[in-house]
Amino acid sequence: MNFVISTAIGGQVTNEPNVNIMNININMIKRLKSGFENIEFAGLDKIKINLYISGDVSEYCDCAGIKNVRYIKNKKEISSEFCIPRTYWDTLPELCLEEKFFKFIYLSLFDLGLAICAKLKSNNYIFDKEKYNNIIAECFSRMENTQNDIFFYRPTLPYIDTAKTFTIKVEGEHLRVKNENINCLFGNLDAELFDYVYNEFNKYLNLDFSPLKMGDKEYALNEMEKKSITENIITDWIFFYTVNNLEIQILRSDFVHPQTVWMVYSMLQKKYRQETDEILQFGAKMLRMDLEAYQSSVRATKMYIEYR
Repeated sequence: MNFVISTAIGGQVTNEPNVNIMNININMIKRLKSGFENIEFAGLDKIKINLYISGDVSEYCDCAGIKNVRYIKNKKEISSEFCIPRTYWDTLPELCLEEKFFKFIYLSLFDLGLAICAKLKSNNYIFDKEKYNNIIAECFSRMENTQNDIFFYRPTLPYIDTAKTFTIKVEGEHLRVKNENINCLFGNLDAELFDYVYNEFNKYLNLDFSPLKMGDKEYALNEMEKKSITENIITDWIFFYTVNNLEIQILRSDFVHPQTVWMVYSMLQKKYRQETDEILQFGAKMLRMDLEAYQSSVRATKMYIEYR
């Protein structure tokens, strides 16, 4: 399949030295083009994306996202526009410009996959979204830093049957989900949607469970502890969105949010019953965070608990 991205860059997007968005973009396009080469999809021979990157000279759009997705049936072609406004570069302060750019393209391509699925379905074609997502994930896994981020899509992870992992019961207009690790009462959710959302969260939540060796000591979680922290993080964020009547989203910012940091910190305090530099470093490593950012988040939560 032919995969094409045409780019318009509206001037300089950063004052950071040695950062060239044009070169970053060219290398990304090469990866994606190579990833889709010799791949076939029913009813689809070409994906064409017009990428607009706003800079200090030209502003192409006022909000980030994809738009104008069209299917040209006689050409078997999908066309779309990806737009990055100037304001996007001021978001996600924990990421460098390259990581911000990759994140935008990465998530936009998954959104495009959903749109392609709908467009082809209306033209009596079945789009292999899983194959498409696997290609995207593989392309970005070969780009610097993406596979080592807390937010990294892994579509090939084994399916988790939540009906077997949890006890799930309807209680009035709510859904009770519990096991030995969690006990949540969700609103605006049924068992089928919970199963889907839980598995999607699990694919994105890329915790680093590798042991931390410091001198003659090794810090590690056992399998039950890994399962517990994963279930707690995922269900905590599903609860947040449902209890506030918000559309459920899977965001990188939630995975490094003070609430998530505090869950990891609390679990390690319970396990080791002390706070040392090594244990703080272990927690930061698990969330793939900078140690200073992790420590700052812990301090802020402690102050909030003390003075609330």
